[in-house]
Amino acid sequence: LRLIGYETVYGPEISMDGEAPERESYETVILEDRLMQALRRLNPERSQAALRDAARSLQMESGTLLEKNRRFHSFLISGIPVREQDKVSGEVTDCRCRLIDFSNPENNDFLAVNQFTVQNGSVVKRPDIVVFLNGLPVAVWELKNAGDEQADLTKAYNQLQTYLSAIPALFYSNAFLVVSDGINSSVGTITSPQDRFMAWRSVDGEHRADRSIPSYRTLITGMFIPDRLLRLLGSYLFFQDTPSGPRKILAAYHQFFA
Repeated sequence: LRLIGYETVYGPEISMDGEAPERESYETVILEDRLMQALRRLNPERSQAALRDAARSLQMESGTLLEKNRRFHSFLISGIPVREQDKVSGEVTDCRCRLIDFSNPENNDFLAVNQFTVQNGSVVKRPDIVVFLNGLPVAVWELKNAGDEQADLTKAYNQLQTYLSAIPALFYSNAFLVVSDGINSSVGTITSPQDRFMAWRSVDGEHRADRSIPSYRTLITGMFIPDRLLRLLGSYLFFQDTPSGPRKILAAYHQFFA
């Protein structure tokens, strides 16, 4: 991830007692300084009060995890609705604050954190890698050792399901989840059953990746290059209402390239 342009840090370094703290506590999952910097950068016409209102809108208190994730996704795509008062006329207008600049990748902040500790009450979990976009956690990786016969992708998938239940706040803004053992890697969403976690098999859409290349490298260069990640977030994720409830769906690699 560092090689394709991400800033990378070790989780304890940005914890409240770390060398470069960016969190008030282990319960804080949004990197608030990065978020506010992005809001100011992407919405220079908005007042500080409107930007603070936008940030507060992300502190969701009501609804299920999926309902909050769906609401968050609408904010990522369309911006956060806020009300702005004109300083001269006093007129109040409805407007939106952008969370992402989809057209200019360099105008966004891409960060990957290794070992990001999250606490929910007495429960403490430590996902292997969390990818942040403008301070918002949009992807979570669970890694297993290919040399350990007991630690396969099923174990990684089950660990993610534990995280979803134990530390749901980390997944309110989540776009997708990744499991990898270094040899095999696949990607899904917070509603995907394990059999719907799919490998990303191409970098360019013209050729299937050589099997000698570790699959996580194909997945990173195929999905996580900043421009590609923004396209996936903006146009290749959607929610489908089914008789069994809503599902969040990510396009597979062949659908994306088609």
